[in-house]
Amino acid sequence: MGQVLRAYFDPQDLYRRDGTRWTRVRQRRALGPAVVARTIRHARANGWEPTTRGLPPLAVYRWDTEHLADLLPTPWPGEGVALPARVSEELDVLCFDLSTHPGWRARLIRGPVGQRVAVPPSDWSPALKLGLTFVAWNDGWTRDGWVVFGFACDQLPWLETYSTNDPRVWVEGPND
Repeated sequence: MGQVLRAYFDPQDLYRRDGTRWTRVRQRRALGPAVVARTIRHARANGWEPTTRGLPPLAVYRWDTEHLADLLPTPWPGEGVALPARVSEELDVLCFDLSTHPGWRARLIRGPVGQRVAVPPSDWSPALKLGLTFVAWNDGWTRDGWVVFGFACDQLPWLETYSTNDPRVWVEGPND
């Protein structure tokens, strides 16, 4: 056996809301023979040697496979929402906003490690329309004295994001 190829793809799950629950309804990523062929050509062009023994596996990550894998057509309204992608976008915004907001920054820095706090959605957030709720927490401290903030969505708790923050940088200024 030669060098192993490992290719990772972003799944693009679609969800439908039934009352207060979200249910996975289908997948928009199609991994058929054409995608496999494109992935192999991409890997060969980037150093994959399938006939050479003893080499470590070559990994092709999501940021490289995004242009290789087909997406099924955009769903009709009501057919489903690409919830993980929407939640990831919301978490990125939330991570930035709360890490730089004076009140939230102070609350998370001073808060007990691991205690999750509900984050009220802002008026402009698409999360309101989707019925999503989010939490933030102090996830602990790094060895060099930085505090780690965690952010998650209650409906998809396996999607989390984190930021490291220097507690010496006080956003509120000298009169906090």
